[in-house]
Parts: sequence; structure tokens; C-alpha cells
Amino acid sequence: MKKRFFFLFLSLFLFATSFAGCRQSAEAFDGFRQPFTAFVEGDLNGTGFSAEIKTEEAEQGGVMPITVTFYAPEGLCGTILRRLADGRAEMVVGATTLPLTANFSALFDLFPPTVKAEKVSLTAEGFTRVEAGGVAFFFLPDGTPYAVETPKGSIRVTRFTQTSL
Repeated sequence: MKKRFFFLFLSLFLFATSFAGCRQSAEAFDGFRQPFTAFVEGDLNGTGFSAEIKTEEAEQGGVMPITVTFYAPEGLCGTILRRLADGRAEMVVGATTLPLTANFSALFDLFPPTVKAEKVSLTAEGFTRVEAGGVAFFFLPDGTPYAVETPKGSIRVTRFTQTSL
């Protein structure tokens, strides 16, 4: 059960990256159209983790492939979650590749090409705060994702690189 919450939380981070070009308005934000690499650290229900998230360019009308590689905790170290260009989702543990169950593959559906934010505001620290679906996403002034907060935990982006198309 903890793993499900963990993967759900991680998927919310990926959802947050869709706001990378964030401005202070509640219009739809383009997301998952431009590839990126992000290194993240976080805590979910008291369990710390770190991971690398890489995306690739989506084919016309297709989904953007996403690869999540876990570095911590030890039990997840080296585990890879992937959403392929054809929409299939899989988990790689060592030399074993398994299709993700409907519960996990449905998480990748949370990353549409555009997202409607419920509320956008500027924090006292100068971050842009975007609220959507009960989750708060924080962005640096240049639009770089910084953090995600949910009632179950938080995630912080330690390094983010957007790849030009």
C-alpha cells in the first residue's frame, strides 16, 4: 500500500512539471510537450526517497515517454518505472521487466498536454504557487519546478533541465 501512495505521489510531481512554463494566471499551462530531466528528493508518509525523471519528445498525437529511476530508499534503488511512447507502462527491477498493473499505469494518465490550474498565486518567498487537484506546486521565478506539497508528503526538485525540441 505504501508503494502505491509513493508512486501516486511521484506521479503528482510529474504532473507538477507540466507547469514548468508557469505564469501568474489561471489559464491552461502547456505541459509534457518539451522533454526534461529532473532529480528529485522527497518524503512520503515518513519514507524518504530520491529519483531521476527523464522524458523524451512525444510523437505527434502520442504520449511523452517518461522514465523514473529510483536511487533511494534501498528497497527501491535501481527500480525503474517507464511509460512508453505507445502508452504502455512497465516496471524494471534488475533484469526483470513487468507490465505495470492498471493501478500504476493509470497514474501516467495524470499528465495531459495541458492543465487547468485552480489557483495561481505568488508566495512571500517569490515562488509561484499553482494549486490543482488539492496539490500545491511551487515554481522559481523563471518557471523552473521547485517543490510539490500534498497532505501525504512533499517532493523537492534538486536539479531540472529542460531539453529544447
